[in-house]
Amino acid sequence: SCQSNRRVCATMSGLSDVRVVPACCLCLGLCLLVFAMIAVPVSFKSMEQGRQAVTLNWMSQQVSDEVKTEPGVSFVGFGNYFIEFPATYQAVYFIQDGRGVNPVPVPELFSPVVKGPIRARSADGLEMLISISFQWRLKPEALKGL
Repeated sequence: SCQSNRRVCATMSGLSDVRVVPACCLCLGLCLLVFAMIAVPVSFKSMEQGRQAVTLNWMSQQVSDEVKTEPGVSFVGFGNYFIEFPATYQAVYFIQDGRGVNPVPVPELFSPVVKGPIRARSADGLEMLISISFQWRLKPEALKGL
């Protein structure tokens, strides 16, 4: 039957000529190359000015002890990422209206908090509205505990 259909016979004899080990090594090498081309760029993360961050390991879900305070691009590892916090002073307002509050937060991620005035009662039972504002900033050494 092989003599009557020479094209099928030639294809079948070509499969037996393929060397298994070099073909598997070539496939494995190509897979590793594709993985490296994806994994290496994903392993770098950037951080903007005015922020500080800790690195979260995605496999162990552990936060690193090191706090990154310098802006720029850093190698964090495949799948890991930064948990960012503001490095600048942040404002909290408890006021009646928003006059005097910067309406355009910079950067947008850390906008000022504006709430209504605090309601309180005096010792005589009279209601008071207290307007206050304060600023806060996170210390880099306290970030891991958050």
